[in-house]
Amino acid sequence: MKTKKILSVIILVNLVILSSVSCVKIDKDYTKTETESVKTTVNRKEENKESGEDKEKLISEIPHILLEESDGAEYDSEYRCLYYINNVHLKLKENGKEFEPLIKAFDKYNKETDKIYEYDRTELSSYPHPADEEDTEDENTGYFEKTPSVNTTTYVVRADKSIVSVINYKHAYYGGENPEYHRYSYNFDTATGKELEFRDIVKDEEKFFEIADERAKEYYPDNEFKKPSEHASEGGKEITWTANAEGVSVYFDIYDHDSYMEYPQVITVYFDEAKDLFEPKYTNTEDEYVILLMGDMKLSLDIDGDGKKELVHTEKVNSVGEEVYDSEYSGAKIFVGDKESERYDGYDYQSYIIKKSGKYYMYMFMDEIDDAKILYRADLSTLEKEDEFRTVRPAVRVVYSKQNDNNEKYHVIKETFTDAKSFVGDFGYDTLGTNTSEIEWIIDDKGYPVTAGNRYKITNGRILYTLADIKCTEVDEKGQRIKDITLPGNSYILLLHTDNENYVDVRVTDKKYVDENKWYGEERYFELNDQRLLDYDGPCYRIELEHSHDEYEWGIKVNGVKVDKLFEGIMYSS
Repeated sequence: MKTKKILSVIILVNLVILSSVSCVKIDKDYTKTETESVKTTVNRKEENKESGEDKEKLISEIPHILLEESDGAEYDSEYRCLYYINNVHLKLKENGKEFEPLIKAFDKYNKETDKIYEYDRTELSSYPHPADEEDTEDENTGYFEKTPSVNTTTYVVRADKSIVSVINYKHAYYGGENPEYHRYSYNFDTATGKELEFRDIVKDEEKFFEIADERAKEYYPDNEFKKPSEHASEGGKEITWTANAEGVSVYFDIYDHDSYMEYPQVITVYFDEAKDLFEPKYTNTEDEYVILLMGDMKLSLDIDGDGKKELVHTEKVNSVGEEVYDSEYSGAKIFVGDKESERYDGYDYQSYIIKKSGKYYMYMFMDEIDDAKILYRADLSTLEKEDEFRTVRPAVRVVYSKQNDNNEKYHVIKETFTDAKSFVGDFGYDTLGTNTSEIEWIIDDKGYPVTAGNRYKITNGRILYTLADIKCTEVDEKGQRIKDITLPGNSYILLLHTDNENYVDVRVTDKKYVDENKWYGEERYFELNDQRLLDYDGPCYRIELEHSHDEYEWGIKVNGVKVDKLFEGIMYSS
């Protein structure tokens, strides 16, 4: 039980550091039929009629998509984790009339993922717990090495005025020696919401796979493999494909069925490779864009503008020799043609190619020590490693985290990075406790991310209890001073905004929105139980912070008083 409480507090303090890697065996027959049902539930003629496909529709804005992820774990009477599972929904940030067809398409998609989730959960609950004398328990998570689990990671590959392209990686383990991996894609017409088939964008499949087969041979010359065309032609098998800003990618495994691979091979056929190969309305028309790189995915781009394309990719680099102080610690290098960068150190990473003002840049979001999220920017024309970095990642917000003796449930919302203009990023800070804030990051003409102002939104729903009256300032929704005011004692206050250094803007909150908990049964801390309150955008109380660096009085004060004398519920991560 102690382990579960530790896990819960860690998640409360640090957000939910959700693993994108879990283990499980897929019911192949079910996965196949269920995936196909997602694509054929609605009669295509009726679907096209409703979407207004007869008319050419145009979208004026780029859509921005959120991933709503629900995670859960079940425990037995001995507090052993029986299974872990998650589910991911698509949610559009925009709600204008022009996006109504796409919103309806996402609603249908989400209902189908719910069906698959319920099937998988039922399957997991039927398996006995694998823990025995030989199995080991992770002291940080409470999960056993062989805990059955189903984990789906969703990537938004492209989201613009023409197309929204999504791929799911499903990692499943029900027992045995190895997990299994499955992937399936969904592609939507942004204007009509129509779910696109491969033939809707690829006009000449024969020519497409002719190019893809040759490229696979070029990329993997030392491996025996099935050609992409052979994978696509297997009886009744759906082609797994996505569209990015440069072309259409297909996903397949190059090794035999006795091998197990987390990430597939990705082969891209480019829009400019052959005349009349693609439907023009779905080829990229944007001068600036973002391309997500997954696994060892490679892209050919004209980096230096000489008319010749260079192969661009990243590779994981393991630590060696004296550098190996942590078996998980590694890093990555960037490759452009025959050039390679210095190593960027970290535990894991996600990379993006950004085209901005006619030039190409690489963004690598890396995990570092103490759960820090580091963003490195690299100019692909020089590959010179810069010392400058940002402590930021695409934002993750906790909607709720709940636990009891039998289960734990978490719900988070994740921002996606698909727009070359900006992204919403977050990072942790230690102001009135360890909290998480987010802000929009603007990408300037040289590919550098710059915050849009300095007023950050606090997103982890931290609530404090005031132990005394506190003199402060009332500010409006833009953070401008209205008047001096006193924040009453014996009040629950919700932390809403900060500049991450000098002030925190708060709002008095009714007790009914507060969940009270205790740290090891002693110190009280408080959680917001209705995350809708975080969207409040009105007048707030501004508490000014005073920082002392005196070796005998280090810490933060408010009106000359140490914060632990004024607030109850302040918590810092270790």
